[in-house]
Amino acid sequence: MNIAPELRFELVNGLSEKDVKSNQYVIYAHLCSGGIYVGLTQDPIKRWQEHVSDSQNQDSHNYDDKFREAIRRCGHNKFKHFIGRK
Repeated sequence: MNIAPELRFELVNGLSEKDVKSNQYVIYAHLCSGGIYVGLTQDPIKRWQEHVSDSQNQDSHNYDDKFREAIRRCGHNKFKHFIGRK
């Protein structure tokens, strides 16, 4: 699966690019017509790629969860991506 290199995350809640780079972990969200998924990671791009990969791999223990089903149903390129802070 080829994930678009133009994947972009919108920064919310006053977060700057410097804030993202200086923190070990970030809160991220993926939004599509099917809902929103929120998580915590060190590398949001790599994590998104893992989610998409799991959604296509029937052997993954995450394959049947609602989020991976939404990725298959909506299409991985139909999501909006956010990084924020509480």
